[in-house]
Amino acid sequence: MAEKKGLKVPLAAAVDWPADKVERWPLDRLIPYAQNARTHSDEQVEQIAASIREFGFTNPVLIDDAGGIIAGHGRVLAARKLGIAEVPVMAAIGWSETQKRAYVIADNKLTENAGWDSTLLASEIGSLSAEDFDVSLTGFSPDEIDGLLSGGSLAVVREMQTSEVSDRFWISLRGPLAHQAKALDAVKAAMGEVHGIEVDIGVISL
Repeated sequence: MAEKKGLKVPLAAAVDWPADKVERWPLDRLIPYAQNARTHSDEQVEQIAASIREFGFTNPVLIDDAGGIIAGHGRVLAARKLGIAEVPVMAAIGWSETQKRAYVIADNKLTENAGWDSTLLASEIGSLSAEDFDVSLTGFSPDEIDGLLSGGSLAVVREMQTSEVSDRFWISLRGPLAHQAKALDAVKAAMGEVHGIEVDIGVISL
């Protein structure tokens, strides 16, 4: 049984999932969620649009029964950019307002929690590249692709440990040195734009 403020039914009984029924709706019927905390840069929208051009619309937009967008804001922006009049949608019928608001966040965050096997990823990217496929359609930047093809790995910036003092944290950089340097420059630039933030640079031998 689900707990807290969930569906509160056994999963086996939840047969009417949104994905069970996909329809096509005009874009004009879809209403963006005003409190959507996920941002979509012009560059990312273009990447999504390029993917739709190559592969078609593979992931329906999740909406409520009134047409409010729960998941798929980026896909809708890309569809508008491509001049697509109708897109596939699936409706979350009967969801509470709380469930819809929570899933707007969960849909984005849950995908971020996955990782990569750099060896397998490099092999796949290399194989696609050898077949003259446009590997930029995978969403990786040219620098990331170059690093993978040269035997490196993705540069990752993540919180490692939080101290007892709440205003301090550490980050680690993984990947080719050139990528680490770029990532570090980006972190320093971002921190420098925030008033009251100080950045100490150090090297830890592991």
